Amino acid sequence: PQVSPHPPQMATGGESIYRTIMNRLTALEGNTTLYARYVEEQTTGVREVLRRLGEDVGRLEGI
Repeated sequence: PQVSPHPPQMATGGESIYRTIMNRLTALEGNTTLYARYVEEQTTGVREVLRRLGEDVGRLEGI
């Protein structure tokens, strides 16, 4: 009988696991990028609201 160093089932399973891990890593990278963009946009929005609030408070103090 011929003995192969890596049975075909093992190689296919290994490739499948590798592909699954790579797909999950790619998805995580995409999610991280989207999350960072979301946080950046929210931070910009909060800064704008605080700036306007400061202007309004300044106007009220002048009354």
